[in-house]
Amino acid sequence: MQNEKIAAIVLVLIIVGALVVYLGATYWSDIFKNLFGEEKTIEPGDCADVHYIGTFAATGTVFNTTYADIATKSGGTPAKIFVNPNMNLTPPVDYEEYSSVFIFIPPKIFDGLVGMKEGGTKNITLTPEDAYGDWNESMVEIMHGSKYLPRYYQAQNTTQAINKSDFQAYFPEVNLTLNTTFDYFELTMGIKNILNATITNITNENVTIKLSPINGTTYFNDLFNWSETILVENASMFSVRIDPTINATFGWGDPSYYITHYKILDFNETDIKLTMNVGAPTVDFVGQTLVFEVKVVHIYKTSEK
Repeated sequence: MQNEKIAAIVLVLIIVGALVVYLGATYWSDIFKNLFGEEKTIEPGDCADVHYIGTFAATGTVFNTTYADIATKSGGTPAKIFVNPNMNLTPPVDYEEYSSVFIFIPPKIFDGLVGMKEGGTKNITLTPEDAYGDWNESMVEIMHGSKYLPRYYQAQNTTQAINKSDFQAYFPEVNLTLNTTFDYFELTMGIKNILNATITNITNENVTIKLSPINGTTYFNDLFNWSETILVENASMFSVRIDPTINATFGWGDPSYYITHYKILDFNETDIKLTMNVGAPTVDFVGQTLVFEVKVVHIYKTSEK
């Protein structure tokens, strides 16, 4: 009987001790919350100020950062991120400067941000599938055998009549007088000293120009990353032959939004066989694993609004 009493007393003491510890922990937790505020955690729909360093995993090369000084991880303005993995592009009211769209931040990074605490740091690794993808081999068959990019530009007349208003809009720096000669390719393609034009006639409606192509002239077209050659067919016609290189790449689109990158797989006299990547900021991002070293500076609990 004595042993049973002792056991009962010990059990009561254990229960009382556990209760005291629990109440004490709750008490001090409440005090810390009142003093310092409840610890914030990013949830979908929150806004956050985030510092980051973005690097290519393969080389460790930094492609973008919010820090002014990477070595000390100091200075600079944090990215204002609307954390929404569902790609709702409209931030909450009063947080219009926050965004889900960044040129160097793929949307999948939001999955890594969710659950991070204010002041917390983390490395978020994104494979090509979660970043900007690889070359899309499935798109090759769609383009194969088409006239998507023929090897020859359509033959052009050396004499061309251009609407006068259009001419003045396209070539505002050209002196609109007879016999004025100007660098046509520089003004239309940014390539100097290849193809000149001379104004031969001016009416109320049109400006007539005479192009002066030189047969066999070869130049490099930076826009498409290939060489081109002028071929004079006769006194009034000329064409341009494209001289591509296997695996050469070029891009097309608005760099501030989305751009499509192309890689040349093969070509013949009429067609160029391409594969593509849609959305990478530059071709350097195609097929790359990206690493983001992230620090959450501040969290705004907009998900609770």
